[in-house]
Parts: sequence; C-alpha cells; structure tokens
Amino acid sequence: MIKKNVGCSSGSTPDIDELISKIREEGNPPPVVPAKSRLALGEIMHRVRAEVARRQGQTTASSCATDQMTPELAERAGQHGGEFVRWRSTAVPNVTKREFTLPELLAASDETFVSTAYRAVLRREPEQEGIDHYLGMLRSGRLSKVEILAELRWSHEGKARSVHVDGLLAPYLLQKWRRKPVIGPVISWVQSLLRLGAFSERQQLLDAAAAREAHGLGSLINHLSRQLQTKFEELETIRLRQEHAVSDKIIALQEQFEQRLSGFEQSGENHLRALRTQISDLQSQLGTRESTDALVDLRVSQLALAVDKHVSETRSNFASGKETSEQHLSSLQADIEALDNHVSAAHSIFALDKTTVEQRLSALQDKVETLSGALGSIQEEVEPRLTQVQAALARAEELVTAKLESQQSQLEILRPFPAGLMAVQQSLTSLVEQQATASAQLKELAGFEQRIESLRRRLHERLDHVQVGLDAEREQLVRQSQQVSVQGAELEAHRAELQGHGAVLSLIEQGKANDLSSARALDPLYVAFEDQFRGTRDLVRARAEPYFELVRDAGFGTAGAPVLDVGCGRGEWLELLRERGLVGRGVDSNRVFLDLCRGRGLDVIEGDVIEVMRSLPEGSFGAVTGMHIAEHLPFDVLIQLLDEARRLLKPNGLLALETPNPENLEVASHFFYMDPTHRNPLPPEAFRWMVEARGFDQARIERWTVARDMGAPPLLDSDIPGADSVNVLLSKLAMAPDYSIIARRGSM
Repeated sequence: MIKKNVGCSSGSTPDIDELISKIREEGNPPPVVPAKSRLALGEIMHRVRAEVARRQGQTTASSCATDQMTPELAERAGQHGGEFVRWRSTAVPNVTKREFTLPELLAASDETFVSTAYRAVLRREPEQEGIDHYLGMLRSGRLSKVEILAELRWSHEGKARSVHVDGLLAPYLLQKWRRKPVIGPVISWVQSLLRLGAFSERQQLLDAAAAREAHGLGSLINHLSRQLQTKFEELETIRLRQEHAVSDKIIALQEQFEQRLSGFEQSGENHLRALRTQISDLQSQLGTRESTDALVDLRVSQLALAVDKHVSETRSNFASGKETSEQHLSSLQADIEALDNHVSAAHSIFALDKTTVEQRLSALQDKVETLSGALGSIQEEVEPRLTQVQAALARAEELVTAKLESQQSQLEILRPFPAGLMAVQQSLTSLVEQQATASAQLKELAGFEQRIESLRRRLHERLDHVQVGLDAEREQLVRQSQQVSVQGAELEAHRAELQGHGAVLSLIEQGKANDLSSARALDPLYVAFEDQFRGTRDLVRARAEPYFELVRDAGFGTAGAPVLDVGCGRGEWLELLRERGLVGRGVDSNRVFLDLCRGRGLDVIEGDVIEVMRSLPEGSFGAVTGMHIAEHLPFDVLIQLLDEARRLLKPNGLLALETPNPENLEVASHFFYMDPTHRNPLPPEAFRWMVEARGFDQARIERWTVARDMGAPPLLDSDIPGADSVNVLLSKLAMAPDYSIIARRGSM
C-alpha cells in the first residue's frame, strides 16, 4: 500500500528529496528494543517495585509494633549485625562455680531453672528427655524446685560431680515431710505461718526480678527491631544496585544498536541518492516529448511509490526475518518488469530509441537491486544484534528474578519475628499484671511494716538506754585505770630509787628480749589456731574472689602498680592474684606464715607491718589490702596504717580493709572473741569515718556473705505474741558476718 503521495515539480515530476527525507525519518525506529522484550522488562521492573513497596510496608508495621511494645528505648553497647541475639534470663547464675547457695539456683523459673540445674549440679547440658520429665513435674506441682535440685544433686551422676549447694538439705527434707499424708499439711501450714513475716521482703525481690526481666525483654525487642530494619535496608540497597546495573546494561545495548543502525541508514541514504541521480538523468532524456514525459513520470512515480512501500514495509517488519524481505523484493521485481513492458510499449508507440530506454531502465533496475541487496545485508547484520539484545534482556530478566527469589527467601526467614515479638509483648503484659497484683499485696502489708517500724524504734530506745549505762561504766573503769596507772608509776619510781637506774634498764632490755622470743615461740601455735578456725585455703580463696574483681576493674595488679597485702598470713590472696596474672607482695611478722608463702613461690616481706610500710617508696603500689588485720591493732597503730597506706598508693589507688562485722549479734558476742589476739570490734560506720578522716575518697561499706555459712533462723510470724521484738533480734543474726571498707586515695 502507498503511505504518502509524492509531490511533483515541473508538471508531474516526483520530489525525490521529499522521498529521501521520508525514508530517512522511517529509518530511525522509536523503540530501543523489540516490543516483546520491552514489555517483559517493564513487567519485571513493575514486579520489583511492587515487592519492595510491600516489604517496606511490613517493615514499617513491624517497627511501629516494636515501638508500642517498648516505648523506652534501651541503648546497648555493641551494635548489631550478624546473627540475631537470643533472650537470656538475668536470673541465671554463673554455673562454672564449684559452690552455690540455694537462692542462686532458685532464682530462675520454668525451663530456664531446669537447664540451669543441670549445668550447675551435673556440669553438662540437659538431654531433651530430662527437660521434658522435670519440666512436666514442676509445672504440674508434683515436684518443687528444691526437690528437683535434690534429685539431681544426690543422683549417681550428681554424687560423682560433688557440687556443693549450700542450704539444700534442710529444705529438701522439709519438702519430703510436707508430702506425707497426715503430717504434711500441718507442716505446710506451720511453715507458711513462720515465713509470713518475710513475705514483704520476698515480694520486693520478686518485683525487682520481674522489672529486671521486663527491662531485658524490652532491650531485646528493640535490638531485634533494629536488626530487622538493617536487614531491610540492606535488601533495598541490593535491589537498587541490581536495578541500576540492569538499566546501565540496557542503555549500553541501546547505544550500540543506535550506532549500528545509524551506519546502516547512512549507507541506505547513499544508495537512494545515487538512485535519485539516475532517475533525474532518465527524466532529462525523456523530456523532449510531453506525452512520453507524462507516461514516464507516471511510471517513475509508481516506481518511487513502490520503493517507498518496500522501504516502509521493510522497516515495519524489520525483525520478522529474511523470508518477508525476499517477498517484498519479489514484488519490487514484478513492478520493475511491468515498468519494462510499459516502456517497451511506449517506445513502439512513440518510435523512441528502444535501445537507449532499455539501457536506462536496466541501469535503474540494477540500482534498485543494489538497494534491495543493501537492505538485505542491513537486515542480516541487524538480526544477530537483535538476537544478542534479546538474549541480554533474557539474562537480565533471569538475574532480576533470581535476586527477587533470594530476597523473598530472606523475607520468609524474617517473617516469623513479628509473631515472636507479639508473644514477647504478651509476656511483658503478663509481667506488668503480676507486678500490679504484687503492689496491691504490698499495700496490704503496709500496716504490718508500720508496726514493725514502731517496735524497732522502741528497741532502739532501749538499746540507747543500755548504751548510756555502758558508757557510764566505761568512764568509771577509765578512772579506775588511771588511778591504777598512777599507783603503778609511784611504785615504779620507788623501785627505781631502790634498785638504781642501771638495774632497771637491764631488766627492761631483758624483758623485751623475752617478749620477742616468746612471740616467736607462739608463731606455730597461732598458725595451728588459724588452720583450725580460719577455714581451709579453698574457702579463704573463695572469700577473696570479690577483691580480685575490684583490683582487676580498677586496672591495678600490674608490675608498675602491684598489690600490697598487709598481714598476708598463709598467702591465699597472693596466690589467687598470681594465678590470675596479677602482681602482689605480702607483709607479715609470723615466720611460719612467711615460710609457707615462700615455699609456694610468693613475694613476701618479714617484719612489723608499719615499719615495713615506712621503708617502701611513696606511690609505689596500685592497691593496698588487709584482710582481718584492723581488729588486731590499737587505735593509734590503725591510724598509722591508714596514713602509710595513703602514702604508698598511686593517685586514685585502691584501699580494701576487711574486718568482722559487729552488726551480726553472733559475731559481736561470740565469734569475734574466738581469736585471743583480737582487740575490739570496729563498727562499720565508725571505721568508714576513720578512713575518710585520713584523706581517702569514695569510702563505702561492703558487707560480705560470699562463702560464709549464715545459719540464721527464720523470722517468726507477726501474729505470734512478741514476734516483733524477737524478729528484731533474729534480723541481727542474719547480718553479714564480715564487711570491708573500700576507698580511693584520690587524684592528688
């Protein structure tokens, strides 16, 4: 078909320039890639954008849910990539220890308690059968936590592991008796009645534990939310990078195709320009005869239109293959043959020189065939390029599809987390409800606490009255002591007058020598006394563990800032420092102790503590420790010890002095006096004031119960007559048996 009529100049002559312009315009195809491939790429990009929008919507919803669950954002150290963190209860103790107290193991709950019991008592991970068994017994109430611990501890494997759980036997026996048919309910009622007085304190501990667990869960939720957000951002970045790579590849292919097509167009334009020249020559030769011109112009117009049709159809069906192009060339050949026949008839009618016309038409036919061959070669060169473009687009589509499937699988992994977060939110809601119930119970106990406080004040008033009487008696004893001292001085002066100064001095020197030799002779006796009443080396090392953490956290115990232990004794503390890679020196006057320390390769100095400290250079130690030495010293010597310790410490150095705690009635009335070398107890607040008065900063009191058998009886029920007064005394028995004063030298 003819798409456009060709205009004529000088009568009916066609406008060859317009024809060439039309062919050039149609030589620039608007699509970059074939229509089928373009549609496939558009579908791919549409799917990518829709999937990203959907996932971003899920991320936003998940983030909003997290913000609603935990409105207070908990900041964590460490930031967060890699695997998702898992929640772990804060009530789980350090299961690597060899000794535990019963409250440490009972702090955990449910499955966490069963797993912790296995790791602490049996020193291994629990098998699934064991977890299912004990968890079912615990949840059904057929076994309590104490009974589960006892079964594990006294099983064959538990006996082989021999892990000590302090305070387990008595509660276990009590639990067994509580399950007896007749006496069990009575024992349960009596136990509940006796423990009612401590209900308020236990409830406060439960509230604190619940708040700590809730805070840990909230922090975990926030951390998971940040990890999810990071994962989605990484996926979005990967998607954008891949989309840009595909776009760049398509643009490069488009540029190559356009360059190649431009070259083909230029070649076709050259052929058409030559054809136009030949047609013009033919028209000039036939211009002498008007009728012949009209006829030839008509056939030339038809030929031009046929060429236009052929070029248009060739361009519109450019990707349909070589067969369609050959059909169009055949049609063009038929038109040329018809033109030849018509020209022959015209020659016969108008008596033209047939040979000349045939030569011109033959030349014109050759040009048309040359143009057809050029178009065929163009098609043959373009077809492989189109095939390469389609293959590249197919590979890009496969790459995008693979990346989409990968991102989809990653999203499938992340999708269960919103459900997990909702479960955590429900757990937090349950904890909040439990805390509200506990708060209501605490309000009910407020009246009991007021009564306890009133009785406590009355007891303090009575104790103050007793203290006043004791102070009066102490003053009287002081006056009597002064009188005895005066009388002794008078007797000494009288004896000096009788015996002479030389004899007195000789006796005094002899007495000092005897005292020193007597003290040396008592060294083995005191060592045996320590072995009997102080405790084993392992026990003393366990009690020294908190001091190691203090020294390590302060950054001391190095060669440039070692630890000085005054009154080092058997050297358990020095040995612990050496095993943990820290440096320490000890001072003691007992030669037996010193020989024991040197036999273990410890660095110790023999001599009086004060004299040795005075001989050491100023600022040469990072920490000064003294465990149970302060109660052996007179007041003036204790002050000298504090002054020398401050002189020896580096700026911001650490001071730690441990002594028996007279706040505990058993210590103050009995155990303190087990050691005949003890002088007097040191009340905590008074000792802390002494340390601060000698220039130390940040002085605080640390009461110790680690590795110490308390053995205090439980408080009585407040309903029992006189229970409030008795409970005040019983609470004094539960105080920590030892305490330490921890202080810093200061920066000056």
